[in-house]
Amino acid sequence: MTVQREQLSLPERTLDKAFKQLFASPGAGEILMQLIDSSVSNGAASKESSELLGHAAIDLLAGLVYEKAAPYAHDEALRIAVHSYIRENLASFNLSVEHIARAHRLGVRTLHRRLFQHEEIGVAELIRTLRLEAVYRDLRDPRLQNLTILTIGMNHGIQSQAHLTRLFRAKYGVTPAVFRRDHANSVA
Repeated sequence: MTVQREQLSLPERTLDKAFKQLFASPGAGEILMQLIDSSVSNGAASKESSELLGHAAIDLLAGLVYEKAAPYAHDEALRIAVHSYIRENLASFNLSVEHIARAHRLGVRTLHRRLFQHEEIGVAELIRTLRLEAVYRDLRDPRLQNLTILTIGMNHGIQSQAHLTRLFRAKYGVTPAVFRRDHANSVA
């Protein structure tokens, strides 16, 4: 199983610490291995079910990594809490660096300096990246074809069609509309 580190939505230091250790099979690791083995040997019924199983596998892997990186120092535990808070509140239009800092009783400078100084990306970029990845997934989901692109963006905290289009094009090289159309044509 190959997964991009960003898909696990965990801090870089947590990933680095966890991947320096061996993963025993009991627990989440055993369930993950059963899921992968079953999917490979039985074959998924459709592309959609394969994608859903893939997301489940990534979530299990994230849980396994999270569990393996424990015990945490105070800053590491706070970093994990901040990442979780961001993921849980992506749809909120009020989600901002200031909002996150306030929710964790930190100053903005402390949040950046203490928790994100050694991360590859900052808080605002993490929010933007996670939102765009969620929009990307939803645009590929055939069950959501009846939703407008703006509705999908708003479901993930992006209020403006123009802003969504600029961000999406910068990250993926095409507009959301072109991406959705091309993906729908490739599936059909």
